[in-house]
Amino acid sequence: MKIRFSSSKEQQPTQDQGLQVLYAPGKRLAFKLRWYLILLAVTSPLLWLVGRALLSVWLIEAPAQLQLTTSELRAREPGQVQQVLVRPGERVTAGQVLVRLDNPEWRARLALLAEPPAPPVVPTDDALGARERDALQRLLVSAEQRLQQLAGLQAAGAATCCSSSASSGWWRCRTPASSSACSSVPGCRRVSRV
Repeated sequence: MKIRFSSSKEQQPTQDQGLQVLYAPGKRLAFKLRWYLILLAVTSPLLWLVGRALLSVWLIEAPAQLQLTTSELRAREPGQVQQVLVRPGERVTAGQVLVRLDNPEWRARLALLAEPPAPPVVPTDDALGARERDALQRLLVSAEQRLQQLAGLQAAGAATCCSSSASSGWWRCRTPASSSACSSVPGCRRVSRV
């Protein structure tokens, strides 16, 4: 025999004789979450081993030693690096500018060369020019007097060719007679001055 219950509670479980019945929320969700966390903690070593095996199939590990070729750059002139024009790891070609150097000494030299040359300073002091001219005039007069004195002595036979030519700036005797006179004087040699 089969018994069937037909109650209004089956169709409307939140109402009882026309009144609204409020039920507390189910506590089954927290229980399920706690169960899943325990299951994850128990199976985590197994999951770690399986993940490690799959990772070793996908990735290959091999010991290696990398060697990078290094190139040494030297500047021809001293200076400070003003700007680096390439990035690390970038490929460069021969003759490409890599850095810009700044040299304060060369900049100062270029500034001096760029300035127009100063006009030559002409001495305008007439007194200074007159003093120099007077000093040179006195030297010329004394040299001419000495030359005349030696020429007079030579004419009188008291001076040799070498002494008169030495005073005039000539060391070479011009005439054969005077060269024989030079050779007769002790300490007088024939030396040519060019």
